[in-house]
Amino acid sequence: MKTEIIQTYKPGDGYLFDKILNLDKETTIIFRSKYNAPSFFDVLNNGILVNSFDLSKIGGFDTSTYQKGYFKTKNGFGIINMTEDLLIWETNDLDNPKTVKVSNPFPPDEHLRKLYVIKTTFDEHTNELICGISDYFYYNYPPRYISSLIIEKTFAGAKWTTLFELPKQNFPRTASIQSNETMDWLNIREIFVKNADIFVHSTGGLSTRLKSGNMFEFSIVAKFDNKKEWVKNFIIEEGIGNINSTNELFILQPKTKKSKLYFYNTTDFTMNFEIALTSKQNLGEEKSNEISADIIGDRFYIFNQRFLNICRLINK
Repeated sequence: MKTEIIQTYKPGDGYLFDKILNLDKETTIIFRSKYNAPSFFDVLNNGILVNSFDLSKIGGFDTSTYQKGYFKTKNGFGIINMTEDLLIWETNDLDNPKTVKVSNPFPPDEHLRKLYVIKTTFDEHTNELICGISDYFYYNYPPRYISSLIIEKTFAGAKWTTLFELPKQNFPRTASIQSNETMDWLNIREIFVKNADIFVHSTGGLSTRLKSGNMFEFSIVAKFDNKKEWVKNFIIEEGIGNINSTNELFILQPKTKKSKLYFYNTTDFTMNFEIALTSKQNLGEEKSNEISADIIGDRFYIFNQRFLNICRLINK
């Protein structure tokens, strides 16, 4: 599969792209941050900037902290602050976001460290957010916990379910430190929902969070049912990846071939195709470091904090 660049976007001086959400084939939401605080979100329609919103003008929601998760919903998108409150926009009323308070945010630990949401996916079957939540200590690393956030249909409130960790007995054995077993948990690199089942990509345990450790003890996408009961594992190439906007493709940048992206279908996790990352086809002047990608319709999006390239797919 080949691509060609249509549009290139940069975040502007002093800003970084914090999150890019494709709501459908036409609408793209771009969150831009400055000094680790979300400052604006821009709305693109068919790749053209049509609106921009200043988050600092929204009352009743703390935009000063960087510990935020971004998510899509059935009719819009939102931000979750720590595990405490949410802003939700519906696409037909972007001027009036809903502020939703969580009735049972997770308490801080004995050192007053808080948990925060890193990964999110929306379950249309239950109207819940399925979230990957940080560890108290390793808070700048991939998530440790999974929890569901139940949002009332009227946006009057929201409530967390219990915290859930990936069950070690269903994964290959990982390196551990016997003197501190509570620090040895499996990481959550990506999480998404398809047909009411939950899928989680993990690359290992404690050693993946140590400078002297191995970033990949394994590379597994685990399938769980809607009660978070383990069903089966799919072994894929070692690398870091993300789900596409339609939850039909898992996009992986392999560890050994960072100039390519592999596209796995999310039914049996066989690889459908690959795309080469080149300056002519999709990167332009950028490097292939720490990138994410998306495919929706005939458009291919490639981005990191410093750029967004919108490309056309060429099926050759």
